Amino acid sequence: MISRRRVVRWTGMAFVVGTLAAGCAPPPAEVPPPAETAVGADGWLSGTTDEKFETVAKQLRGFDMAMVETGYRFNELYWAVQDGNFGFAKYQTEKIRTALENGLERRPRRAKSAADGVRTTPARIVLARE
Repeated sequence: MISRRRVVRWTGMAFVVGTLAAGCAPPPAEVPPPAETAVGADGWLSGTTDEKFETVAKQLRGFDMAMVETGYRFNELYWAVQDGNFGFAKYQTEKIRTALENGLERRPRRAKSAADGVRTTPARIVLARE
């Protein structure tokens, strides 16, 4: 039978050897800095991956672009209903909803002011006329 003293000794030695081995491990390899590359026509989108994401986010802008698109599509919706083109009107209501949802994804703080537009899209107008 193995004595308790022997078990404690071997456990202690295993701990010491393990600790020393962990301390002797080679340092982790250095991560190279991100490469800068340019993409797009004439390389307009350049920099590191993070810089490219920032540039694209700036180009998408905020909720103002969603409102520009919504205004355009409301105008198209109005004339589609006036002309009796309810298929096109329904298409415009779907695009209005998509524009608002995409705008809210980019600027979630605008959700309170845009909630009515997303919830009550002009689909009711179109369906009432069909």
